[in-house]
Amino acid sequence: MRNFDFYSPTYFVFGKDREAETGRYVKRFGGSRVLVVYGGQSAKRSGLLDRIMACLKEENLYAEELGGVKPNPRSGLVYEGLDLCRREKIDFILAVGGGSVMDTAKFIAVQANMKESLFVNRDIFTPDPVIPHGVISTLGGTGSEQSLCAMVVDDSLEVPEKVGLYNLGFFFDFAIINPEFAYTLPPKMMACGAMDIMSHCWEVYFAPINGNEIMEGYFEAIVKAVLKEGLVAKEEPTNYDARANLNLAAIMAMSNTKPAAGEMGDWVCHHMENPITVTFKRTHGEILSIITDAWVKYAWKSNPAKFVRWAVNCMGARLYDNQEDTVMEGLRNLEDWQKRM
Repeated sequence: MRNFDFYSPTYFVFGKDREAETGRYVKRFGGSRVLVVYGGQSAKRSGLLDRIMACLKEENLYAEELGGVKPNPRSGLVYEGLDLCRREKIDFILAVGGGSVMDTAKFIAVQANMKESLFVNRDIFTPDPVIPHGVISTLGGTGSEQSLCAMVVDDSLEVPEKVGLYNLGFFFDFAIINPEFAYTLPPKMMACGAMDIMSHCWEVYFAPINGNEIMEGYFEAIVKAVLKEGLVAKEEPTNYDARANLNLAAIMAMSNTKPAAGEMGDWVCHHMENPITVTFKRTHGEILSIITDAWVKYAWKSNPAKFVRWAVNCMGARLYDNQEDTVMEGLRNLEDWQKRM
């Protein structure tokens, strides 16, 4: 097992109606003037945004809104947020949404006091003060609630590029997760989130993890839970336990898993996915599904024993005398699950 550092500072607030405590947690982490970052109209239509703004008002907190975050979030909106922070003397960033909203909020929080652009200075340590930031998560999938990563499209370039940025300042101070928020998610978005969770596991799992049986079993358990609970949530959208397990799986899959496994992985499927989703404006999990299936067919011979283990322990394949038969049955099971989802 390799040497590693493990750092996980986020305070989690999990369960029904916990969003009602938002104002209290903002104050706990030093906020008085809040920028609320969100996506499209769903946060408004559902009434969630109004409830959050009311929670902030109850604690006598000033709040500004920054909406319009889209999938594969753009740097242009980030810079609008930075201008707003400076003009309104914002001292807390609150994300309300899924992965793209979270990553936009992270970028604003870290970039606000930096002289250089994060796209230029990619040092994981930020010497400048980071604006405290929290999240109310509405979609489990990216695991951005519990990671030092943010994915942002640099649209200042002639050909916009989706960039993965890593910074210790990106960790949220708190994350509020109410699984009930997912009840009204479109099934495709839930399916894409579930695929993303499993891909986060496999990007490390298929790397040559040596002598780390705990992490291999950890990833397998997450994947099996996602396969099961994803189908339950599709058939029973208001099944609380299924939604809760998917939320928990999302944060566990990205719980600083790279160093915890003592192995970075190569993240090959994600690296291929990034330019494709930007170019064709598709959903992250959708493209990951396509790429992962093709990659298994291509890559399994490079590490047959690991792919056989994956097929049996994750995908429920039978163990055949011929390794390829085992792996391909595992792949068929994955494709069947994707179609059902």
